[in-house]
Amino acid sequence: MSDNKDDYLLLQSLRVNALYNNAAIPVVVMLCGAFGLIVTLWDERNTVALLSWFFTLLTITAIRCFIVWKYHQSEQKPEEYPFWMNTYFVGTLFSGTVWGATAYILPSENSVIELGLIAMFMLVVISGSIGIYSVFKRIYYALSLPTIMPLIIFLFFHENEQLNSLCLITSLFTFFIFIIHYHSQRITNQLLLIKFDNKILLDHYENDQEKINILMRLNKTRSEQLKKAHLELSYLKQDKNI
Repeated sequence: MSDNKDDYLLLQSLRVNALYNNAAIPVVVMLCGAFGLIVTLWDERNTVALLSWFFTLLTITAIRCFIVWKYHQSEQKPEEYPFWMNTYFVGTLFSGTVWGATAYILPSENSVIELGLIAMFMLVVISGSIGIYSVFKRIYYALSLPTIMPLIIFLFFHENEQLNSLCLITSLFTFFIFIIHYHSQRITNQLLLIKFDNKILLDHYENDQEKINILMRLNKTRSEQLKKAHLELSYLKQDKNI
């Protein structure tokens, strides 16, 4: 039972390590998307909302980067993985929530063009995070659901044919992105399981090799003892003959 628990902790620690080691990629995707959205929607009438949204996201991202740095400075014990995974989850959830608020605070007068651009950037963010966040399903959904669902709900409840059409298109793209994520998550976990199995085999090999080395040393010692005993016996026989 203890071995199963240790193997489980080791596997989870490998997943958390993969998440933190590649944390820079989704952050870069998110910041590039945010900057592109700010530039695209820049309007003197909406400067305060745009800058407030951007700096809020920037602050959360800076805190998340600090957490990643703290993780790499820690001892990274397998039993501590739930703390680091939950911490990453909370940071991702806050980032997704900030992205989800864009439809409610950034567009001017429910502009179809601006909402379409927001939808496009959101889809880029949630699709660009698939490769890394597929390590943990809950991490990916902590970003994608708070990001895209508020926009879909916002578009759905407007009595505007164009906005409803945009809602349908966004929903379809989101559905296909989630399908890609599902298969990507399976592949990622299979690769991690292979890495885990290889590590276990290597550990067992090293343990077996150490046992073999010990046995060889014992055998060598025993052989030397037998050789010494044989020489002593020969001397005794010679003394007896004399």
